[in-house]
Amino acid sequence: MVITSFMLVLYSLAFIFINVTGIGNIYYSLMGLAEKSREMYFNKWIMLGLVLIVPILPLANTPAQVLLNKATLLSMLLSILASLLFTVLSVTLFKVIIRKYTSASS
Repeated sequence: MVITSFMLVLYSLAFIFINVTGIGNIYYSLMGLAEKSREMYFNKWIMLGLVLIVPILPLANTPAQVLLNKATLLSMLLSILASLLFTVLSVTLFKVIIRKYTSASS
Protein backbone atom coordinates (compact mmCIF):
# COMPACT_ATOMS: atom_id res chain seq x y z
CA MET A 1 0.00 0.00 0.00
CA VAL A 2 2.80 2.42 0.88
CA ILE A 3 4.72 1.50 -2.22
CA THR A 4 1.68 2.20 -4.38
CA SER A 5 1.06 5.45 -2.51
CA PHE A 6 4.64 6.49 -3.11
CA MET A 7 4.18 5.75 -6.81
CA LEU A 8 1.10 7.99 -6.76
CA VAL A 9 3.20 10.80 -5.25
CA LEU A 10 5.92 10.34 -7.85
CA TYR A 11 3.55 10.32 -10.81
CA SER A 12 1.64 13.28 -9.38
CA LEU A 13 4.78 15.27 -10.07
CA ALA A 14 3.99 14.89 -13.78
CA PHE A 15 1.31 17.53 -13.29
CA ILE A 16 3.91 20.00 -12.02
CA PHE A 17 7.06 19.22 -14.01
CA ILE A 18 7.35 18.73 -17.74
CA ASN A 19 9.97 16.03 -18.22
CA VAL A 20 9.37 13.17 -15.77
CA THR A 21 10.45 10.24 -17.90
CA GLY A 22 12.91 8.89 -15.34
CA ILE A 23 10.53 9.10 -12.41
CA GLY A 24 9.48 5.47 -12.80
CA ASN A 25 13.08 4.43 -12.16
CA ILE A 26 12.85 5.86 -8.63
CA TYR A 27 9.87 3.64 -7.93
CA TYR A 28 11.53 0.50 -9.28
CA SER A 29 14.76 1.26 -7.41
CA LEU A 30 12.81 1.52 -4.16
CA MET A 31 11.08 -1.76 -4.95
CA GLY A 32 14.52 -3.33 -5.28
CA LEU A 33 15.58 -1.88 -1.94
CA ALA A 34 12.43 -3.18 -0.27
CA GLU A 35 13.19 -6.74 -1.34
CA LYS A 36 16.30 -6.81 0.80
CA SER A 37 16.38 -7.69 4.47
CA ARG A 38 16.33 -4.89 7.04
CA GLU A 39 19.60 -6.14 8.53
CA MET A 40 21.41 -5.44 5.26
CA TYR A 41 21.27 -1.66 5.75
CA PHE A 42 23.87 -0.85 8.37
CA ASN A 43 24.27 2.83 7.47
CA LYS A 44 22.04 4.80 9.83
CA TRP A 45 21.25 7.51 7.23
CA ILE A 46 20.05 5.00 4.66
CA MET A 47 18.01 3.23 7.32
CA LEU A 48 16.57 6.55 8.48
CA GLY A 49 15.51 7.44 4.94
CA LEU A 50 13.95 4.05 4.26
CA VAL A 51 12.09 4.04 7.57
CA LEU A 52 11.01 7.65 8.12
CA ILE A 53 10.96 9.47 4.79
CA VAL A 54 9.50 6.66 2.70
CA PRO A 55 8.50 3.90 5.14
CA ILE A 56 9.14 1.21 2.61
CA LEU A 57 11.57 -0.95 4.57
CA PRO A 58 9.50 -1.80 7.64
CA LEU A 59 6.38 -2.37 5.58
CA ALA A 60 8.08 -4.63 3.09
CA ASN A 61 9.81 -6.66 5.80
CA THR A 62 6.84 -7.08 8.16
CA PRO A 63 5.18 -9.94 6.24
CA ALA A 64 8.46 -11.89 6.21
CA GLN A 65 8.95 -11.23 9.91
CA VAL A 66 5.43 -12.50 10.62
CA LEU A 67 6.09 -15.70 8.67
CA LEU A 68 9.35 -16.25 10.55
CA ASN A 69 7.72 -15.46 13.93
CA LYS A 70 10.07 -12.52 14.46
CA ALA A 71 7.43 -9.77 14.31
CA THR A 72 6.04 -8.10 17.37
CA LEU A 73 2.55 -6.76 17.78
CA LEU A 74 3.98 -3.25 17.93
CA SER A 75 5.78 -3.60 14.59
CA MET A 76 2.63 -4.92 12.93
CA LEU A 77 0.50 -2.10 14.33
CA LEU A 78 3.07 0.51 13.32
CA SER A 79 3.16 -0.93 9.81
CA ILE A 80 -0.61 -0.67 9.52
CA LEU A 81 -0.57 2.87 10.90
CA ALA A 82 2.24 3.98 8.59
CA SER A 83 0.47 2.44 5.63
CA LEU A 84 -2.76 4.26 6.35
CA LEU A 85 -1.02 7.55 7.09
CA PHE A 86 1.11 7.48 3.94
CA THR A 87 -1.92 6.57 1.84
CA VAL A 88 -3.95 9.48 3.21
CA LEU A 89 -1.03 11.86 2.67
CA SER A 90 -0.43 10.74 -0.91
CA VAL A 91 -4.11 10.96 -1.90
CA THR A 92 -4.34 14.41 -0.30
CA LEU A 93 -1.25 15.58 -2.17
CA PHE A 94 -2.66 14.20 -5.42
CA LYS A 95 -5.93 16.07 -4.91
CA VAL A 96 -4.09 19.34 -4.19
CA ILE A 97 -1.95 18.95 -7.29
CA ILE A 98 -4.97 18.16 -9.47
CA ARG A 99 -6.80 21.24 -8.19
CA LYS A 100 -3.87 23.46 -9.17
CA TYR A 101 -3.40 21.83 -12.57
CA THR A 102 -4.14 23.92 -15.64
CA SER A 103 -4.18 22.34 -19.06
CA ALA A 104 -1.85 23.64 -21.72
CA SER A 105 -4.45 23.28 -24.44
CA SER A 106 -7.20 25.39 -22.94
